[in-house]
Amino acid sequence: MIAAGALLAYTNPTLDSYQQYLRQSILKGSKQQENPVEQALGAVLGGVASGVIASQTIRTDYVFWSTYETKLSERERLRAIGALKNFFVLENPAASGGE
Repeated sequence: MIAAGALLAYTNPTLDSYQQYLRQSILKGSKQQENPVEQALGAVLGGVASGVIASQTIRTDYVFWSTYETKLSERERLRAIGALKNFFVLENPAASGGE
């Protein structure tokens, strides 16, 4: 039990890890675009966008895991849980079409 707790605490991702995750997600999304201009813009602006999003993110550290919440607009927010050096998206307006 102690070993599992120590593993969770050690692998609890930081806000910098979350920013890297966002950047990789943006780059992956831009590579899926058919238009080469959109691909290039996504690659160039992905780092900037992930930095802006991360700067607007509130991280709550629970020692064994963390939650990340970014308010994108009055009605949209991005929510994720970080544990074991991974991120699990709970709420993503881009995936649901911004509803």
